[in-house]
Amino acid sequence: MLLLPYWQPQVEGLEHLPAAGPVILVANHPTLMDPFLVAAVTPRRLDFLIRHEVLRIPILGPLIGRSGGITVGNGSSGVREAARRLDQGRAVAMFPEAYQTHSLELQPFRSGASVLAVETGCPVVPVGLSGPESLSTPRGAFVKGGRVRVRFGPTLRAHPGETGDEFALRLRAALAAQISSGPAGPPRKHWKFRLAQALWVPVTWLIFKLADWWNPQNRR
Repeated sequence: MLLLPYWQPQVEGLEHLPAAGPVILVANHPTLMDPFLVAAVTPRRLDFLIRHEVLRIPILGPLIGRSGGITVGNGSSGVREAARRLDQGRAVAMFPEAYQTHSLELQPFRSGASVLAVETGCPVVPVGLSGPESLSTPRGAFVKGGRVRVRFGPTLRAHPGETGDEFALRLRAALAAQISSGPAGPPRKHWKFRLAQALWVPVTWLIFKLADWWNPQNRR
């Protein structure tokens, strides 16, 4: 994964991730690159919930669409499809803030993750991302290299009789506990870093310039 030499991750808590069986990963969403980062450091294949607007981004959208993700919105029931895949023993990844925040401060959660946890009873693993917020511009058109932290927290399960709103409060607190505000440090600029830099800087600039031309009002 070419992102890793450029975003050099410090990964903690992978022992909390079940090696097999259904599981829901819930992460904060500081940048557009977060799905690539989470997928790269997770030793299981992940089915991400993807907003339908993202699939309209030139070049990047069709690539994401072929990854087997779960489309949300525009008439698609993402929660229903996610539940079906969990029933097959798969791992589903979600960003309940829905949009990138460019911040470590958690924004209001959409209800999908907590509803899915309550309805399916599957374990939920909070994944805190720290560092990407300082490496990508708010619109994603420029991506810098650096170190990032990815911290997998202990699993949560919905209690019997617990509502989605009640579980969401516990989930939010558990996710916040995995986010670190400390600096991750400078990257090691070896040849792989330089190669990834030569790829990511022009390619991300081009993709998101095309996206803004295609849909100037698109929120990312």
